[in-house]
This record gives sequence, structure tokens and C-alpha cells, in this order.
Amino acid sequence: MRINLIRHSTTAANEMGIVSGARIDLPLSPQGVKIIEDLKAQGIYPEEPGVIYASELKRAIETIQIIYPSREIHKRAILNERDFGDLEYYTKEQSKEYIKKSFVIDPVTGRAREDMDNVPPNGESIRQLNLRARKAFNELYDEFKEKGYELVTICGHGSLFRSFAYEYDLPGLGGLGVDKFLDNGKGFMMDVEKKDGDLDIKVAGFIGGNTAKDVLIDYMKRYEKE
Repeated sequence: MRINLIRHSTTAANEMGIVSGARIDLPLSPQGVKIIEDLKAQGIYPEEPGVIYASELKRAIETIQIIYPSREIHKRAILNERDFGDLEYYTKEQSKEYIKKSFVIDPVTGRAREDMDNVPPNGESIRQLNLRARKAFNELYDEFKEKGYELVTICGHGSLFRSFAYEYDLPGLGGLGVDKFLDNGKGFMMDVEKKDGDLDIKVAGFIGGNTAKDVLIDYMKRYEKE
């Protein structure tokens, strides 16, 4: 089975550096719409998406509607963004204070990285998100197989896709570390089967370039720069 993953484009909250997860359901900003229209004009998206799934959040739904207008979209809450709890709506400056208190120093890179077991107030830890990502894709795979789907495109969120790649240590993705995110509007293609009760996944290509480097951003470097 071929499954394509595409990350949504940007909202006003993204562009202002405001923490926005599962609790903030904003539409795409004008700049977010332009990003997708430009990428579409470049011809980066597969001509045939197969069956389309997305999270329930507007930014994912609007992104895939621009890419594949007039196609039916199957929405699933389990694909929603990470729940950042009380941190949602935090500004960049407030986020920096949270990072100081809640991040650890990676002994290999020497850079700050969120403790996987740290839980934002009333929110979801990275480890919890990783488990949700594994559960989501196992359940969806079973649904796809039951319905006879051989090609599926999923539009969703950077944190969930990152956790999915980390859980399965996807070549060229998970191996780059948990602080790597898909860039907005870009994605990757996978060949997926289930063996011994779990998914067996091979990265088959990239949407927006030829390598992982073309489609991933280093979130911490971008954050530090901004």
C-alpha cells in the first residue's frame, strides 16, 4: 500500500510564533494559501492522491482542498495536532521561558530538546504523542485494507508526522532526530504493509524534493534564529 503524508500550510498563529496545537483551529492565512498554491504550481504533488484523509482541523482540510479540489476528504480526530494544553496561545517569548524550564540538553548535539516525558499543563507529552501516532496509523492501515484502498494521501500536522517517523525510525526521517519537522506543504511517500501485527514501512520518495533534506526543517535552529 502506498501512503502519502503532506503537512498543512501556515496560519496566522504559525506566522506570529504563537503555540498552536489541537486546541487552536485557525484557517490558513493568505500567506499559507500562497505557499500551497506556489508548491502546487511547481508540480510537486502526485497527480493522483487516491483516497484522501485529513485531521479535523481547518488548516489541514484547507491545505488538501487547494491541492486536490472537489475531492472527498475523510476526517479523523486521531490525526489532529499535538495538544499543547495550557501552552496554546503562548507567544514566542513565553515559549522561550517554557523551553528553559522544560527542555534538556542533548548530550550528542549539545542543543536543547524537549524531554519526551515532560507533559505541558493539561497537554500531551512527546511520548504520549508518539504512542498516539503509532495507534493512529495502525488503525488507519487496518481501515484502508478493509476498504481495499491501495493509495491514500493524508494531510496533517508536523508534530504527529514527526512522532510517527520517530516511532518507526523511518530512513532519512526518524534517524535525523525528534527536532526535525516536515516543512509546510511538503511531505513524503511510503510503502506500507503489516507484518507480525505492526507496520513495516519503507520511505518511497519525497514530496517537495528528492531527499529528506529537501523537505525537512530543523525546528530548533529556526526557533533560535527567529
